[in-house]
Amino acid sequence: MKYTVFILFLILFSCKEQDRGGYVVNNDKKVSEKEVQEKMLEKANRYLLVRENEDIDNYVKRHNWNVIKTGTGLRYEIYEKGTGRKVKKGDIVTFEYKMFLITGDMIYSSDSLGPKEFKVGYGGVETGLE
Repeated sequence: MKYTVFILFLILFSCKEQDRGGYVVNNDKKVSEKEVQEKMLEKANRYLLVRENEDIDNYVKRHNWNVIKTGTGLRYEIYEKGTGRKVKKGDIVTFEYKMFLITGDMIYSSDSLGPKEFKVGYGGVETGLE
């Protein structure tokens, strides 16, 4: 709810006036309504992304996890290192899994959908698994 209010606030108060089919923004440049909406959505998305990252960081800290964060924002933890050979491109990998939201709600798992199988290096799998 608070995000909806923030987005509404941005849309209502970001422009000074409407002028012949366009909007005059703070630098007196005329832009279309579509451009204004896109800019506002971009601002709102940036804000929500920052908040989401803070929520995830706080969650990780509360659970005292030792996660590694990649450049794309993916966080993972290796809690048991394997002893077998490393996989390489073209190998078929099969594993069991459980996927949870930060709220603790399970999204899906191999218990109900079966083990996940994919060919390494060829995509077709959730971001971060390769």
